Amino acid sequence: MKKFSKADVVKRDGYINKLKSAQADIETAIREVNSVVQEYNDTLAEAQGWLEDLGSSIESYMDEKSEKWQEGDAGSAFSEWKDAIENAASELTDLEDAEYDTGPIDDHVNTLNDLPEEPSV
Repeated sequence: MKKFSKADVVKRDGYINKLKSAQADIETAIREVNSVVQEYNDTLAEAQGWLEDLGSSIESYMDEKSEKWQEGDAGSAFSEWKDAIENAASELTDLEDAEYDTGPIDDHVNTLNDLPEEPSV
């Protein structure tokens, strides 16, 4: 073989086009995943707000009670309950957006595209 045949060039170009198409599909999928991640994080933020409101309500309830009640078994139980709710709120951390390095795909496309079609003599 002295150089790529027309069929070889067509085949190579077909692979390049398929790789570029797959790259676009990957990027679309990542955008879709990140959209769902954002919905998840929005719901998580709502849940955090709800837990914080619960913690505030419990604290207000406890503040209305006597010092004796607060230092007693009931006060301790409510304090532990409030702490558990506040801890739960702080543990609800956002998910990170999905990322994908498309550099390898670009490299693959360039590798195929930059192939010499014939020896340089």
